[in-house]
Amino acid sequence: MIRLIRIGSIVLAFLIIFSVLFSSCSNSEPVETPMLSIEFSSTPPGNPFPYISGMNTGSSKRLEGKCLFVNIFFTDSDSYIRSSSGTWSIHLSEAFKFLTDSAAKYNREFLPIYNEPDIMLNYTVDFSIPDSFDDSAWEMEVFNRLYVQHDLDSILKNYDADNVSYIYHINKVGTSYALPGFSQNAPEIAVCYAWYNDDSIDLPMKPGMYAREVMHLYGAVPMYNLKDYRASLAREFFSYDIMFDDPKLYDFEYFTAFDVTAYSVGWQDELDEKYHLFIE
Repeated sequence: MIRLIRIGSIVLAFLIIFSVLFSSCSNSEPVETPMLSIEFSSTPPGNPFPYISGMNTGSSKRLEGKCLFVNIFFTDSDSYIRSSSGTWSIHLSEAFKFLTDSAAKYNREFLPIYNEPDIMLNYTVDFSIPDSFDDSAWEMEVFNRLYVQHDLDSILKNYDADNVSYIYHINKVGTSYALPGFSQNAPEIAVCYAWYNDDSIDLPMKPGMYAREVMHLYGAVPMYNLKDYRASLAREFFSYDIMFDDPKLYDFEYFTAFDVTAYSVGWQDELDEKYHLFIE
């Protein structure tokens, strides 16, 4: 009998505790979905070495296999519409054909996915997007909001891609740049402006710029920014490499991807020692 009383007391205590907990939960305010906190590079473009440090890290590891590109089209307080603003799809198609053909030369298969409706997103911001890289980190703040609002996690799972990159399309004049990620799953973002300024003339961006910024995400070294003796050596070795010459000025028929570029994006497993000075 005493044993039954003890058991009954225990059950009663449990019911009281459960009732208190349930009442507390039911009266609490809805919990806001927390923003992501994913680290990515805030290193300004121009230094050749942060890019190579991004090899095999972040959401874009090797430029081969099934590569998903999520496109975000921005409107800000001073965006404008021009006749060529809708040519991004053509530009990307040409850029990815170049990358597909270049990968094939090294017996690698590049399979881009970029023009499906659920990976083409529109986003409006209430500030003026800078016309080049700065220290405001607006790119990551926007990414955090996009990730939650558009449930990017579910979208990414549907595609089950080997690599994932994000392209910010800015319909204004600016200097495009890439933000590689250095932690394991950091999002990697290419910020691409529809127009660039050349001697005070606004010109539409060429497809080569898309190819170049995408390759940066995978580790490609910007040999066009070399200033010391390596610049003259790069001209000697890689004068028609897309990471050395200026893709804003030429068509893809002039370009290729030589050893250093192929190695840095994962198309070659080894690099001749004479080229190590470009990645060290």
